[in-house]
Amino acid sequence: VAAWSSVRLAPRVLRDVSTIDLTTQVLGSSLSTPIAIAPSSLQRLAHPDGELAMARAAAATGSLLCVPSNAGTLFEDIGQTGATWWLQLYVPEDRSLLEPVLERAVDAGARAIAITVDAAGTRVRADLDEALDEEAAGYRLNHPDPALLGPPGHAADLGPEDLARVAAQT
Repeated sequence: VAAWSSVRLAPRVLRDVSTIDLTTQVLGSSLSTPIAIAPSSLQRLAHPDGELAMARAAAATGSLLCVPSNAGTLFEDIGQTGATWWLQLYVPEDRSLLEPVLERAVDAGARAIAITVDAAGTRVRADLDEALDEEAAGYRLNHPDPALLGPPGHAADLGPEDLARVAAQT
């Protein structure tokens, strides 16, 4: 209560608001609105178009879309919408899986990589994945050979060298 009490809102009235410009720059990308859509997993369970619908909305509104690493939509399809998008990335235990996914995201137009650093050592729940339709679960979709992947484990030894590796590749 004390913190909120210290905040003063200063309404600005009697001003011309017939032209409002909300454009901004984020990491070199021009956006019409200072809004970003956070990465949300399993979007195709809510709507058949999943991330594709979100990408279309982001493109139409000039917003930023952060695509989850387990997107149920091909990166190429997201890129074709014209949306400005970033890839949210979990670094896997097997670092060799990074290169093809990052290459595919960059080739499809990802403008930045947002690495999740607070999930070290966690695993995707295999029972949840098995219970869901493969198309909806989707975390294998953007890997060049999805048949080779089991449920991904997030790197327990995530460190600065991983950030450098992703930066060097992208």
